[in-house]
This record gives sequence, C-alpha cells and structure tokens, in this order.
Amino acid sequence: MDSLRSESIFQKCREISEKRYYKELENAKTVCTWDSVKSKKLALVLHGNQQNIQMCQKHWEALKGQGYQVEYVQSKTLDSYNLYRWDDEETIQLEQVVKTIQWNKYDSRILCGFSAGCNEILKNILYAKMKCEGIILQSPWIPIIETNMTEILTFIHDNSIWMEIICGREDKDCLYLTEKFAASARERNIKVRVEWSEGVGHQYPSNFSEILDGIQ
Repeated sequence: MDSLRSESIFQKCREISEKRYYKELENAKTVCTWDSVKSKKLALVLHGNQQNIQMCQKHWEALKGQGYQVEYVQSKTLDSYNLYRWDDEETIQLEQVVKTIQWNKYDSRILCGFSAGCNEILKNILYAKMKCEGIILQSPWIPIIETNMTEILTFIHDNSIWMEIICGREDKDCLYLTEKFAASARERNIKVRVEWSEGVGHQYPSNFSEILDGIQ
C-alpha cells in the first residue's frame, strides 16, 4: 500500500474520497423516516455504528406484522462515506427526533436498537426521561450502564417499560454487560424477555424475524 501512495491514481482516488467525506460532513443531520401517524403502534429503530438506515431496514420490517408502524432514525455523526455512528459526546439525538413527531398520538411506542443504537436508547432514557411502552435491544453495546445502570433501570421499572434483549453467546464485546443488565432488570421485577443466540457473534440471529413475531 505504501508504494502506491505516490501514484497519481491513488492520489486522485484519495482526493475524491475526501471531497465526498467532507461534503457529507457539512450536510450531516439526524434523519428520521417518520412523516405521519399511520397506525396505533410505533416502532422507532436505531442502527449500529458504521451503518445507516438502509442496512437495518430489512431486519426490522417484521414488526409490521404485529401492527407497528416501523420508522428509522439515522445518526448525524458521520463515520465514513454514507455510514454513521452514535457519539457519546453528542447531544441526545433521539430526544430531538421525538420532538418532531407526534409521539403521544400512539397507543404503544417501542424503541429498537442494534449495537450502539441500544446505548443511544438508554442514554435517552437516562437523560431525557422519555416514556415508551417497550424497548428491544439487539446485540446491545451499552457501556452507559457501567456508571448509570441503577438510574436507568429505576426509570424503566417506575414507568412499566418492558424489554426484549437479544444477544449472541459468541458476542465477546457485548455479552458480559448484556448479562449484567438483564440480571439486574430481573432482580428489579422488570418485565424482560432475554434471547441468547447460540453460536452467534455481534450480528442479527437467523431467527430474528421469528423473535419479532412474538413482540406484543
């Protein structure tokens, strides 16, 4: 690779890539697909790091079979071209999104996330105190609970929020904190269902649609 850096074609490709990146950076904003109330139930989905809306849509559409209007939120924090991440130092983007939609027009509202999207959901619970009926955490990367778990679970308990937690047994980055979070939720008598996916790492399990079919 080092030998190619002086080549003109390499320099040109790098220049094009940088232009695209900085153009995206200038125009970056939080995106939400919601435009109107179309059902009595709403599922708001957050992608993981180095992802975008399109990459997570195919996994969550099964919730429509349970009567949910499924909408997606894309972070404004650019990771690389057309890929985004949730930054702990940024403002709570989810809170800002909810202010722009008719959140209280729905009978049932659930927050759904993959990986770092789960951390953004719990950050919203902690700081924005936003109420919902349920939370679905898939492959939850949730470092926020290392210092704030008691306060997060207290809010979830006091507001009767149910949780669905799905994590792969081979997910080395997330398994430990997920087990800790799930166990603490049960100790507090929070309504939580946990699905441990055998042989699965940091990814959606093959039966994810079937798991969503069981969501109320």
